[in-house]
Amino acid sequence: GVSSQGLHELSLDVKKGEIIGLAGIEGNGQKDLLRAIAGLEKFSGDVVVDGIRLSRYNQAGAVANGIVYLTGDRHVEGVFSGLSVGENITFRSLPRVGVAGWLSRRKVDEVATSVTAKFAVKTPSIATPIESLSGGNQQKALLGGALATNPRVFLVEEPTQGVDVGAKSEI
Repeated sequence: GVSSQGLHELSLDVKKGEIIGLAGIEGNGQKDLLRAIAGLEKFSGDVVVDGIRLSRYNQAGAVANGIVYLTGDRHVEGVFSGLSVGENITFRSLPRVGVAGWLSRRKVDEVATSVTAKFAVKTPSIATPIESLSGGNQQKALLGGALATNPRVFLVEEPTQGVDVGAKSEI
C-alpha cells in the first residue's frame, strides 16, 4: 500500500532470493518506489521485512533493517569524489571496518581489495581516486561495496546507466 507523489497504493510481495524488475517509461514511478522503500522519499503505507513492520521509517531505519539502495546517478549521489576507490567501496560498511568509532585501515583495505577482485574493478590500486576510473569501473566498485554489506533488500536503480557494453555485461 505504498503511496507517494508518483505512486498510488502499490504493493509488492517479494520472497527471499527473488529479483523484481520494474519497467516502464522514465518518470512513471519506478524511481519513486525504490527511493520510498529506501527511506529517501516520504510515503504512506507500510514496509515490512521478514514479517517486521519498519517503524519511524527513514533512511537510517532502512539501512538498520538491511535495506540498501544504489542510485542510478552515480555522479550526483553515488561516488564521493576526492576519495579513493577503497573509501568509496567501504563507506557503506563503516561498522564492519571500524573499531570503537575509528576506521581500521587494515579492514578497509581487506574489504576493498576483496570487492575489487570479486567485481573485476580495474584500478591501479584501492588508493586511486575513484573519479579517475571509467564509469563502468566506478559502478562496479559501488555495486560491490553495496553488496559487501550483505543487504536483506537490495534496491538498484538503473545499474548499467552510463557504462560501456563490456561493463554492462560484467554488471
